[in-house]
Amino acid sequence: MRSQTAIFSTLVGDFMREAPPVRPQGTLLSEAIKAMATGGFSSVIVSGPQGLLFGIVTEQDITRRVAFQVAPDAPLSEVMTRPALSISAGDYLFRAIARMRRNGIKHMPVTDGGGWPVGMLDLHDAMAVANEKMMGQIDMLTHKGSIEGLLEVKQAIVATIKCKR
Repeated sequence: MRSQTAIFSTLVGDFMREAPPVRPQGTLLSEAIKAMATGGFSSVIVSGPQGLLFGIVTEQDITRRVAFQVAPDAPLSEVMTRPALSISAGDYLFRAIARMRRNGIKHMPVTDGGGWPVGMLDLHDAMAVANEKMMGQIDMLTHKGSIEGLLEVKQAIVATIKCKR
């Protein structure tokens, strides 16, 4: 397991997800939702001139701003979050977590040095990295069914209690 301080030296690029679909700001909302559903993504990056990051449309945007309020043929520019906060793949993960929590966002596009989208950081993934040791102990506590496993569970309980102190 990694040390508790590893989060301060971990880079965003090491834990970002694949970039979701990128669509120009004039794309119809229905097309963007179809791209999200087809690819299993929870967001679409909206590109501006020259394909640079311009905005983002997330599942949350769709449920809060679109459902029963906007026609499916509305352009993405009507429902996107703008400006979209982003972070560089070379920035530290702890900074990304702080920024996401401070701004109440669950998805943050990852960009290269020129502003081009290269990936997506999910807050749940980032928090799991930050709490990797505790998550490992929780997994240990919930996945053992043998006598040997119960001994490991006991050891995990002791380790969890020691972490709490």
